[in-house]
Amino acid sequence: MSEVMDCGKLFDELSGADPRKELTRAASPFALATALTLLAKIDETPLSMLRYSGTSLSNRLTVDEIPEGAQKIFGSNRSRYLAFRRRILDLQLLATRTRVDADAIHALQRLARLEIRSSAANPFYELRRVLADQVEPAELTRELAIELEKPLTGLNRGSYRAALGVLDRLQSSELARATGLLPRDLIGPLPRPSDHTTHAPLPPKLERLHAISGPKVKSALPAVYRASVLLHLVDIHADPTLDELLSERAVEQLIDLDPSILGMEKPKKKAFHIYVLNLKKAISSDPSRRNTAFDAVSIPWSKIRAELADRGMEKPASRTLAVSSQARKEGLKPSDLTPQWFTETERRLTKSERSRFRSGAFAIDALFEIQDFPAKLLPKEPSGLQRLRQRKGEVRETPVANHLAAAWASFKNALLSEGFSGSDLDRIAVLENLAVYNKKAPDDIDRAFITSRLAWAKKSRKAAIREAGMVMERAAVLPQLSDYLTSYNNTLHASDPQGTVQLPTKILADLRDLAGRIGYSESTRRALTVACNTLHRLHMENGGSPAETLGQVFDYDLELFSDASLSKNQQARYRQSFGAAKDYVSLKWTPTWISLYASVRDAGTPSASNPIPAMLKYANGLEPSDLTPEWLQEVERQLRRPNDLSRYGRADLAKTLLANVGRFEVLRQKGVFRNVAILPAVLLPTEPPARLGDSSY
Repeated sequence: MSEVMDCGKLFDELSGADPRKELTRAASPFALATALTLLAKIDETPLSMLRYSGTSLSNRLTVDEIPEGAQKIFGSNRSRYLAFRRRILDLQLLATRTRVDADAIHALQRLARLEIRSSAANPFYELRRVLADQVEPAELTRELAIELEKPLTGLNRGSYRAALGVLDRLQSSELARATGLLPRDLIGPLPRPSDHTTHAPLPPKLERLHAISGPKVKSALPAVYRASVLLHLVDIHADPTLDELLSERAVEQLIDLDPSILGMEKPKKKAFHIYVLNLKKAISSDPSRRNTAFDAVSIPWSKIRAELADRGMEKPASRTLAVSSQARKEGLKPSDLTPQWFTETERRLTKSERSRFRSGAFAIDALFEIQDFPAKLLPKEPSGLQRLRQRKGEVRETPVANHLAAAWASFKNALLSEGFSGSDLDRIAVLENLAVYNKKAPDDIDRAFITSRLAWAKKSRKAAIREAGMVMERAAVLPQLSDYLTSYNNTLHASDPQGTVQLPTKILADLRDLAGRIGYSESTRRALTVACNTLHRLHMENGGSPAETLGQVFDYDLELFSDASLSKNQQARYRQSFGAAKDYVSLKWTPTWISLYASVRDAGTPSASNPIPAMLKYANGLEPSDLTPEWLQEVERQLRRPNDLSRYGRADLAKTLLANVGRFEVLRQKGVFRNVAILPAVLLPTEPPARLGDSSY
């Protein structure tokens, strides 16, 4: 294939009956032939003599300003000029399969748009900022990419990673590889900042083990190794085996460790405990990994824990460590232990050590009751230690605890059935722990209880309690959950002594009716209810008068959602839910338009994909039967031209309208409107012609 674009030959091919399909990826044959004709006029050169290679054409057709020759055709209309430029350079790239842009980022954006999709070009703006003319994209390696990411945060990091992902996807494109713009090798997914290997990369032996192990070891090994490094149980420059990493001394410090005290955000203490047990089980279940250097005392204790691990009894296995650590100090195997030894050892331990020791002793005693547990692994007789007896006349707390646990379990199941997420249940678990400690069921919880817990909580716990309170607020507005929250619903919000924090019952009923007419799912209806109640509360807190109708609620100021008590995610979610319903209500619905909307809704189309509101928005009082192709053309032109919305026009709104009209025509062909008496004329052909875009590359 020639590296020179012969414009005359291309024009003849595009004007013929069977142009190459590869070329038509840039635009239709007619549009491309027209672009070549315009190029000849700009250069004032006959098409048959017009040839370009490499980046000469992109240098000739500058991005920042319209060249003098092109101004004779496009005037000062930069959008039309850039669309022409994009088309002609796309054609050159597809025809010659060589780099056509002098700017490497523009060249990659062109490839991403042609080979993947239009939006794939967007992340390269961040890649340009990161590389900053110091590194060419083709020079990137995985190591360099990781280094460049370190100072990035938030959206910048996400866009940078997305750009690297597009680069990797382009590696499968022959066209992209032919341009020489891509890195030599795949970059691959970058480690996340929260990954343990980002802070403590696994040494070679553990890395090889991680690569061949199952999911339990894969998830556990990086976290346990990182904690071991932070605790100085292993030298970060050493290359230990799994057996050396989990020595008896190391396990004693790791088994009950709370990773948060080391500054590790994850895993939680319980999960880390399971990680350590999973790794110990991996050692005990694979003879090739067992440490043959264990002495004669350690091996029998390891066999007990291995047997328990094989039976899925991880907790008893971990409890025996408190006993084995004391026994090994004296060179005693399990079979050497006697009741006298247990009693004397308990007596000389500190209070905290004694508690763990007794727990381990009772765990060993319980093994005597397992009929098929190997007796040769156990002491000759139980420890002889006695559990602390209940004082005479004392009432056991277990039934109360069971009652509370059952009540909270029932409440959480009800939340799940109403569509609350697993994350919501995790937040409620924080409140559950506080409530059970205070002997409270869900229907005993009120807002005052949450406020009091916040007042006494440590700073690190306040956010979790607030999030639990937000879930309770969302649950409180649902009538289906009212039986679980009798106390909560009978108390007032701390900032709402007049009791106006929730919308009146009649407005809530109207809101449910509106959600039904729009066709919202249950989860979307619930999100709208929470958004309206939240906005109502904020309106009242800012001195507003209570709404008496749903219409007055929609008149509330949306800027109230910027309240500091709401997170950014909540603000965005509430704005979206409330704004969508407000837009629907603001339209001038007539019976015919309502009938069209209902036909689409009842056909199972989601409300967000229903084209009728978008058409009604620009109908300007017309009924559906009055809409014509001329109406559509006029509205589109008004949107694209300078208007009240923007001095540059709103091409995006024009495209959205055309997309909705196209969706309407598809629904018409499917027979969705067969029961509607009067329909507009066909507004768009089935396959509307492509339009010039306004991309600059």
